[in-house]
Amino acid sequence: MPPISLNENDAFEEVRPKANIKAKISNADLFDSKQVRIAIRYDFLKLAAKTKYCFLEQTFENDEANLYFKRMADFAGKTIDELENGDYFRQKLHFRRNAICGNLKKLFDCIDPQICIGNPAIYHFALSDTKNVIADRKTNSRNARVYFMLGVKGEVFMLFFDPYHEINP
Repeated sequence: MPPISLNENDAFEEVRPKANIKAKISNADLFDSKQVRIAIRYDFLKLAAKTKYCFLEQTFENDEANLYFKRMADFAGKTIDELENGDYFRQKLHFRRNAICGNLKKLFDCIDPQICIGNPAIYHFALSDTKNVIADRKTNSRNARVYFMLGVKGEVFMLFFDPYHEINP
């Protein structure tokens, strides 16, 4: 069989098409998405560049990078429902869905006010399961949180890295 040759005019379907942060997701799709094992995506990291919580412009300190990948390993193979309802994730990692108000709404308004119209499902979690410190930028006391948006089919879009727990204190 001869090799298959594709050129720019050939059409093919992407497994995971490009995401749109402003897309409205139905309640039924969100419900279904919470039942599917998560798939981490990084499509929206550059959008946060207008904020001080952009992953791409952070300096990860001490063990924060290691803890981020430990959390990703902890979450692998799990559904959002399992993470929301698991005692360890809920109590130790503060895994929560966030209301879009206050500092979080200000962040989205800074990026694009149209994002909130779709009423996205935004969650956050703590990196450390043992830190019991009050975060404070002035004293460089960190207790990092990571924020993400739930998409369809279990897609989880990483959004913000909040080292001082300022977005939703």
